[in-house]
Amino acid sequence: MSPGVILIDPAVSTSLTLKEVLIQKGILKEESKCEENYYTTGSPKKVGKTAKIILNNDFFQIKKVRLYD
Repeated sequence: MSPGVILIDPAVSTSLTLKEVLIQKGILKEESKCEENYYTTGSPKKVGKTAKIILNNDFFQIKKVRLYD
């Protein structure tokens, strides 16, 4: 990237705008434990350890998948 170029992540702005819309409509769910599913061709145990560090929570499941029969 060239000096003076600023990279803007539109996901952050979009997320904040969506949150405001949900609040205005009274449909924002304040607290919930969302469980996420992740898939790996490797070791679910190893991926789970890494995911826990990165996500800073353990509300997820890691499932092993095969890409071939």
